[in-house]
Amino acid sequence: MQKRGQVTVFIIVGIIILAVFGFLFMLSTGSLKSGFDREFQKAVVPEQLAPVKVYIDDCLESKARVAIDTLSSRGGYLDIPEDILPRSINNPFSNSLEVVPGMETAYWFYESANGIQKEQIPTKEDMEFAIANYLDYNFADCYYELGYYQNQGFEIEIPDYVSSSVSILDKHVEVIVDAPMYVSFEDVTKTMEKHLVKIDVPLGEFYEASKDIIENELSEDFLEERTLDMMVVYEEVPYSDLEVSCERKIWNKDDVKDDFRIIASENIGALRLKNSENLNLYDSYDYFTIDVSAPTESTSTFTYLPSWPFVIEVSPSRGNLMLGDPITQGSHTISKALGALFCLSNYHFVYDIKYPVLVSLMDKNGYSFQFATMVVLDNNQPKVSEIEYVDYTDSIEMAGDLCGNPSVEVSVGAFDSESILPIGGASVSYQCSVTTCYLGETDSQGIFIGGAPACYGGRVLIDKEGYFPAEQDLSTNEETVSSVVLPRYYNLDLDVKLLDLRDGSVDPIGDKEITFQFENVDNGYIAVVSGESEEITLVPGRYKINSYVSGNPGFDVGAGGSSFRECVSVPKKGLAGLFFNEEKCFDVEFDEFELDMAVIGGAEFEWDSYSLVDYSKLTVYGSVGNIPSDISELTDIFNSISTNHLNSNFREPELS
Repeated sequence: MQKRGQVTVFIIVGIIILAVFGFLFMLSTGSLKSGFDREFQKAVVPEQLAPVKVYIDDCLESKARVAIDTLSSRGGYLDIPEDILPRSINNPFSNSLEVVPGMETAYWFYESANGIQKEQIPTKEDMEFAIANYLDYNFADCYYELGYYQNQGFEIEIPDYVSSSVSILDKHVEVIVDAPMYVSFEDVTKTMEKHLVKIDVPLGEFYEASKDIIENELSEDFLEERTLDMMVVYEEVPYSDLEVSCERKIWNKDDVKDDFRIIASENIGALRLKNSENLNLYDSYDYFTIDVSAPTESTSTFTYLPSWPFVIEVSPSRGNLMLGDPITQGSHTISKALGALFCLSNYHFVYDIKYPVLVSLMDKNGYSFQFATMVVLDNNQPKVSEIEYVDYTDSIEMAGDLCGNPSVEVSVGAFDSESILPIGGASVSYQCSVTTCYLGETDSQGIFIGGAPACYGGRVLIDKEGYFPAEQDLSTNEETVSSVVLPRYYNLDLDVKLLDLRDGSVDPIGDKEITFQFENVDNGYIAVVSGESEEITLVPGRYKINSYVSGNPGFDVGAGGSSFRECVSVPKKGLAGLFFNEEKCFDVEFDEFELDMAVIGGAEFEWDSYSLVDYSKLTVYGSVGNIPSDISELTDIFNSISTNHLNSNFREPELS
């Protein structure tokens, strides 16, 4: 019996060894390769067809890199969510940071103009969907150069559809575009079913690190704490003190604000993550080191630029002056007791402060990911976060629970904005917080009926090729029916002409440069064209149009430069400034320069085009009047752009 038991043990051990060797064999032969790797192997083509495949792969990689780099520079968004209140003097922050003109990055945390705290951290699924959607719409650009290969004898059939999928991993991004392309050359044929590229950028790793940073900031307020330290340490920012002085301390609020901007810029710029490649070696106390580990071989940067918004409110203050309190002058009792010895001057200021910080991570190859957050101090105290940080991005289970378990039946209709005819085959999605669930498509009657998650403050998203996407607020815990109208895209031939406002004559644009920006005030669609454009794509609606005409001015502005003298009224220095003003004058000089082109005309106006179905051409007019003869007339012309549409000879765009 004992021998039989020993044999059984040997058999079991042998089976385990065989299983281990079998597993290792599967690894070596690629049996356990990822789905992407298996598809990559299947995408191999015969050598004769390789030139076409190399071109398509290179083009796809270029498109994917554009999408990834753009998304990474905008805080994980290709299209930053539209803010209800646009950026303005009254709302200098909006929901995104204007890093430089024309380049914005989303705030992951910010306080809206009405004081409500908000966060807009994209999920990894959101980013994957955005990149895939970008490739769906732009992959067709890769077809343009296929004519070269057709001229070389290749037969190529362009696919009827494109469907992209994207996977963001720690060190790379996997892209698969399903676009079957038939290729034939010298009796060798193959249908390239899928096109695959792997982009070696650490988007996933940098994104996870960025989430750690914002989580630490929302829970520890390390930016606010260091801002408070700036107020205590730097004498340029009066905070709280008791000084031996008989003079009342007075500061100019604008000067304090300007100094604070510079101080914040220098101190925020010194911050670094732990283990960052650009760690501050002179920070012996680790004061500027944030308690978040940087990704391997990466640099971390925190930035505030003095040109960015900086809102500061101080009390007590009187107008633009911040006033200390001279104790010996304010209290007769103290004055008698201490006046013979010394004077005391006391001040304690209470600040409300908001300013943005840009957080960036960069690897050794120059790839970077960045997002913005807002520093908020309220009554000298760091913000009390009303937002509990939730790691939505890692919770695929949460998204699965939300999307996979619909609890409400909804009815959504999609209709053409002009004809009000139903739109069949439109994609219907539902967005609840940071999670977007695909629901299905509308039927031939333009109606979708199906399940959706119960959600307060959600929205229905409708998308259909040939239409501008639309959305509609829908709280599914209150109502279950929604109708959405989609405006159709119309491609129109464009004819740009030059209009003389003096006599109404119309001429070719000649050597003038003309630009038009059409902004649809109903849905935010924007089209920009120039005098060289041959067509324009519009959707029906009401447009705000800005046009500018540039040309050679009728004078030489480079003859030695120019200058003028400007005088302003300012408070007098010292205590007299509380009661009297004085005039300060200064000279403003222009260095010598050459001016080849200048704005010599244009117009700002609104135009209705709620029906475009019967038209194929649009004619637009760049408005000009007198050619300027000196700088003052150039300024007058620029200032008149907003009123040129009132001229009797002005012409709006004409459809034909």
